[in-house]
Amino acid sequence: MNNSSGTVLLMVLILSAIMYLIAGTLLLVTMTEVHLADFEQRSTQAFYAAESSVTLGLAKLRTDPDYRTDASDTTSIGANTGLLNAQFYDGTNDGNGHFRKSLAPSLYRLVIRGTGSVPGLDAAARRTVEREVVLKPFALFAQATLTLAGGCTIKGNVHGNVAVTIEIGSTVTGDVTSQSSSEPPITLPGSPISLYFPKYWYNGAEYDAQPLTHDTVTLSPAGGVDPPAPAIEVYSGFPTSDNPAGVFYPDSEISGSLVALQVQGTVIIPSPQNLSLTGAVTITPVANFPALIGATDLTLMLMGNLEIFSASLEKSRIQGLIYAKGDLAITGNDAPGEMITGSILGRNIMITGNPIIQVKYDPAVMSNPPPGIDLIELGEWREVFE
Repeated sequence: MNNSSGTVLLMVLILSAIMYLIAGTLLLVTMTEVHLADFEQRSTQAFYAAESSVTLGLAKLRTDPDYRTDASDTTSIGANTGLLNAQFYDGTNDGNGHFRKSLAPSLYRLVIRGTGSVPGLDAAARRTVEREVVLKPFALFAQATLTLAGGCTIKGNVHGNVAVTIEIGSTVTGDVTSQSSSEPPITLPGSPISLYFPKYWYNGAEYDAQPLTHDTVTLSPAGGVDPPAPAIEVYSGFPTSDNPAGVFYPDSEISGSLVALQVQGTVIIPSPQNLSLTGAVTITPVANFPALIGATDLTLMLMGNLEIFSASLEKSRIQGLIYAKGDLAITGNDAPGEMITGSILGRNIMITGNPIIQVKYDPAVMSNPPPGIDLIELGEWREVFE
């Protein structure tokens, strides 16, 4: 009887040990799975934090294309806090940013490395991604050649993929780059006309672009000086509730020996029309829309002091981005101080001052680019495994 009781007790102890072992193993497996699931979740969150770090870097570059200092921030990701860090790598060993020998030396090409980290009880989850970018902070950018003649004053960077020619009397207060300066070619943004013509989106609603209004204005002598022509053809457009962004187009070829273009908004020159205009141009865009877009060639000869011959005319001034899918030529004809503020993009560009014409870069075209014309080009993306 005693032997039987001892055997039963031993069996109970063995079974209890086995049960405890199984329970312990299940608890260990469960805890391991919980930790793995938590780490996997935080790893996914860290990946999105890394992507957000790249976005943080892009935001810094939009504000300042020369920004190269490491940027850090935090963000809430679910119940966790993500740590963001953006670093900037380029191929120029000048102490500005992180030098990387594999990158060609360039003022405008660099790599943003974004690292995201999400802390945890045991270890932080960390992911790193990289994005190649090309910046285009240009007052003038030509897909092929860029020529500055006469009395040009350009306040900003200029670039021509093939060549840049600066004739005597013209000045540039910025970087001048081309193939001859060993700067790799930079892509001209694609034609964005379809985003503005015949319809466009503005503040979440769709609107129709409208034709410019045409009128003929008689010019009168002023101060004993005869006008250059008896009359001027005036094409104008101003925003309305049906066209709140003020997107306008000529419903026929703009013609006349002397022409004024006076628009508060955006002027679209659709294919197959070219624009060849001698006279006065005043364009002030609405919001971040461009000033002037041509599907083919644009030629503007800006005359000086036409406003003295008629109270309805304004002094030439263009604010915003000018885009020509074809060639673009702008001449200041006896128009000292003529000012274009923004960026000028085209295939071949010629700017001629007589005696002077001024073009000034506006950083807003990069920080808040017009629809379809983003001047930061995103390149190769990759995840970095450390």
